[in-house]
Amino acid sequence: MDKSFHPEEFRRLVESLLNGTLTESEEARLQETLARNQAARQYYLNYIDMHVGLLLDGRKRTGKSLPKSVSSEPVTQRRLPRKRYVSRKLLLSAAGLIVLVVGWNYLPGTPFLPAIPDGGTPAISLAESSLAKSMSDEESQPVILAEEAGAIFYHELTPRVGSSLKWNRSYSLLQGQIELQFPRGARAIFESPAVFEVKSAEQVQVLFGSCSVYAPEGSEGFEVLTPATQFIDRGTRFLVKVDESGGSDVHVIEGLVDAVRSKQSGAAQLRKGEARRYTGNRSDVLPSSTIRYSPSTYRSQLPDRLVRFSGRKNEHEELERLEEVQVRRGGKPYRYSINELIGGDVTSFCELGLPEKANLTNFILPLDFNGDLSDLLLHDDSFLTGILNPGGNPQPHLGQVLTPLETTERSQWTPGMTVTFRSPVVNSPGPDILIFDAHTTVHPISGDAFHVRPLELKPGYRPLTVRNYDIGMLSNESHRIGGFHLLQMSEPVACLQELLEKPLSRGNISLYYRVIGTGIDLSDMGVPEGEAVSAIFIQDVLDDEHRLDPVMFVGLPEIPSENTSR
Repeated sequence: MDKSFHPEEFRRLVESLLNGTLTESEEARLQETLARNQAARQYYLNYIDMHVGLLLDGRKRTGKSLPKSVSSEPVTQRRLPRKRYVSRKLLLSAAGLIVLVVGWNYLPGTPFLPAIPDGGTPAISLAESSLAKSMSDEESQPVILAEEAGAIFYHELTPRVGSSLKWNRSYSLLQGQIELQFPRGARAIFESPAVFEVKSAEQVQVLFGSCSVYAPEGSEGFEVLTPATQFIDRGTRFLVKVDESGGSDVHVIEGLVDAVRSKQSGAAQLRKGEARRYTGNRSDVLPSSTIRYSPSTYRSQLPDRLVRFSGRKNEHEELERLEEVQVRRGGKPYRYSINELIGGDVTSFCELGLPEKANLTNFILPLDFNGDLSDLLLHDDSFLTGILNPGGNPQPHLGQVLTPLETTERSQWTPGMTVTFRSPVVNSPGPDILIFDAHTTVHPISGDAFHVRPLELKPGYRPLTVRNYDIGMLSNESHRIGGFHLLQMSEPVACLQELLEKPLSRGNISLYYRVIGTGIDLSDMGVPEGEAVSAIFIQDVLDDEHRLDPVMFVGLPEIPSENTSR
């Protein structure tokens, strides 16, 4: 360790810098210490991080402008907040020192930034100017999360749709897909797994994964940076895939793309229908090879799905009744009110064959419920009514579903639940049926897995197993629901009649529940487009102790052949 590094003295220098009282000689001492000592550099960055966090937290609590200083506290005694970007006037000189120490030419994956000349350093005023400009641009030209489909990020919650992403911050997409909207019109779709950073209003850096870019007229020059290569749009659609070694594949769907390794090597231009692979080697040359062109891997939009749902809330902002759903069908957005949806009623229910100690909670009902239990089997707009925990099987049932209507042999009744729609549901593009489930954090985060099939399996029809929901527990579009009661049986029930006649006991609830949901496309069950289904049969997968807790089934209206986005 450098013996010239004295922590107490260094702390006072940093405080003087932040207070604006640093003299020229003290500044020289601070720069020298930072340049020579790794521990000093880490301490400095941590201290700046803590300082910014405290200022922002204080401003948020008081609503006042930022003070000029803040009392010090050993960094090791605090849980450091995440790095944040702050107003233009804050820490510009501090940022200049960071640039001096780290050196822009050593920032990974940032091509063409000026190196520190031998025997000299960049002027602080240039660093201040660059940082101030980036802060101003980030605020005035935000990059927006336009859409997300089942997105889960590492170590953080998924940003809300419509929110802006931070510049120069690494985002790790573990699951799902997202679409980013850039200020001049460019759009970028990332598929998991992917790691990326927004570099500016016209730049995104892909460190790993797949990025599909659409740059319409007016957004020419949009750049995709990779660890070793830069791709510049010339009015086009293109796909970039980056591997773990920093190598990248590019497929040009439309227009032109310039591939650049460095200023010295110049640019190689790729045209529509071309695909090339570039190595992760950081040399100035531009080594590449032709690969098979695969336009099918390009994503022009996020998948059809249930996008969001909303409705009436109680005084605690807990959702209780459905009023509207938004879905993407055939690549187009649709919005339906509750009155346009096709209700589904529970017409059979069987729990036979459950493992020991299975959950025998069968009804969910509102705290103020005063109707008949049979009402809970019928469609309504409430998320607090329903029949829960149907039976099932690890493998979907492929034969005829047997109920008391088909046979009097109790042991032959098929575990599961039948839902009959009040009018046939026609197979249109995208999801045709929506299923909503009451869920809590002790249940699988991805949702309770289930099998679903048309009740009548015509030739070509088949079951579908659903393990991931369009809107899961981690989604910003899930909703906490109000208070309710649960009614339990002492033993598994074999049919609806037993459910309505046997004694029930009230169960206690100690957890908060949320409503999650997913769309079901009849095409995924082999139903030809244009054909209709009147009833579906649902079974739990029985892969764990938790079972499906459905609180609403609805069918979506048929999409007319000549339609426009609603």
